Amino acid sequence: MSLSPEMEGLSLDQAPPLSIPMSFFVTAPLFLVIAGLVLLVNGSAVLTTPLLPITFGLAHLGTLGFLGVVMMGALYQMTPVVAVAPVRAIRLAHVVHFFLATGILMLVLWSHQLIPPGMAHSAFGSIGLAVLVLAFTVGVALAKSKTNSPSVAGMRFAVACLVIVMLLGNWMSTSWYTTNFPGHRSYYVQVHFTIAILGWVGGLLTAVAWQTLPMFYMTPEVSKTKAWSLFALIVVGVSGALLVMIFSVFGFLENAGSELAAIAALPAAFAVWIWHPKIVLTSLANRRRSRVDPSIKFWRVGMLMALPTFVCAGLAVFVTHQTWGPRFDLLFGWCAIFGWAGLIVHGMLTRIGPFLIWFHRFSPHIGRIPVPAMRRMIPDKLIEAGWKLHVLTLALGGGAILTPMDGHFRTWLARSTGLLLLATGAVIATYFKVLLGLKPELK
Repeated sequence: MSLSPEMEGLSLDQAPPLSIPMSFFVTAPLFLVIAGLVLLVNGSAVLTTPLLPITFGLAHLGTLGFLGVVMMGALYQMTPVVAVAPVRAIRLAHVVHFFLATGILMLVLWSHQLIPPGMAHSAFGSIGLAVLVLAFTVGVALAKSKTNSPSVAGMRFAVACLVIVMLLGNWMSTSWYTTNFPGHRSYYVQVHFTIAILGWVGGLLTAVAWQTLPMFYMTPEVSKTKAWSLFALIVVGVSGALLVMIFSVFGFLENAGSELAAIAALPAAFAVWIWHPKIVLTSLANRRRSRVDPSIKFWRVGMLMALPTFVCAGLAVFVTHQTWGPRFDLLFGWCAIFGWAGLIVHGMLTRIGPFLIWFHRFSPHIGRIPVPAMRRMIPDKLIEAGWKLHVLTLALGGGAILTPMDGHFRTWLARSTGLLLLATGAVIATYFKVLLGLKPELK
């Protein structure tokens, strides 16, 4: 098989079986559908404070259920291909997928009091087991990789952050059952989310961008100096926030921990939500292919959402008003999960999915039978529908959070957001229904 210049340097012969990344990708939109149902059923009650169990469930449907599932599937694909590091016991990916999905579903059921309270321990344990298995397979493969690039370094750091986030999450889960907890739970939630969104999500999305943008969109290669500098800022910021939290646990910085953790995280926030979007938007403007395909819109709007996310992060930390403080917390989470990161992940699925089907099912037959173009495997109208639904969902959700008074209008906005989120998940699921139905016509 001949590779395009953008694919040179990738070790495609070491790619995992199609079933491994695809099982993760196919599952992800189902969690968006469930998130939509949560909003549809509960209305504005979900958008009162981030510390409510039902809001906790919605947040984790976004972070773990949509973003996390896709990103873990992408790691199984990228580690052997980009890092040239074979993952041992690759079939354990199915174990990761099972325990991750089971744990997320149990968390949602627990948040709606549909299972006994004690079952939450099993949910956290299931998710923790999934993360540990991924760390001891993918993480070890990345650690042993001899490939020295910003992409591989970013993947390593992202996996390390995922493990830290999991450990923090399991530790914080004890606050649901005991009062013996060091300090304010909301502060540790802040650090937990900071490491998750800037280290795990931000670290991996930036690392992936250096590979996927030139490969799928014909953008110029980003200089390694810029890529390494951006990676260094992410490491400094995430490590700073973690150190502040550690000092707080041991009794220091009790009164100013939240503000100091936010200030310490500023280098990572600047890198992920200011500098990286500028690089990406400039690269997309200078790409070698002039035709605009629908998936680029996800990247552009996702990158444009980075600045509002940065601003909302600051408001969430420094605004302590009884009414607006919790709403800025919610708005920050909404913009970060379903806006900035959600749009990018949605857009990548429209390119990575077709590539996997093309590579596994059609590339061995090049020159012998007609092979469809990757970018035409999902109809443009379907991708356009997914993009419009996602953006409208984001706008209505923001409106529901910011509407100042509880009432029928706010409830209508929240439930309309849920309906649109459900529809967005259904459209993404349709992408994969179309893709998995494509098979070579062998004579």
